[in-house]
Amino acid sequence: MLDSIMAMKKVTKVDYLQTFDVSTNGTTTYITHIQEEPNYRKQLMLTQVNNNFKGKVFIIDDGKCITVMLAEEY
Repeated sequence: MLDSIMAMKKVTKVDYLQTFDVSTNGTTTYITHIQEEPNYRKQLMLTQVNNNFKGKVFIIDDGKCITVMLAEEY
């Protein structure tokens, strides 16, 4: 996930809040990386990955520390 944020820095400004939505379909895992300001969306597709996690992950960077949490922890 942090690799996705680092790649994003090359094309747009990075907001303090990044959202990653993880879903699966069979042996394919989809990770959708979203930020609101400025608008950004990228979907990653991982095939033949054994993944049981489905849900949202937030990454918050306040400039002093980075916090990673599940959506239900927010």
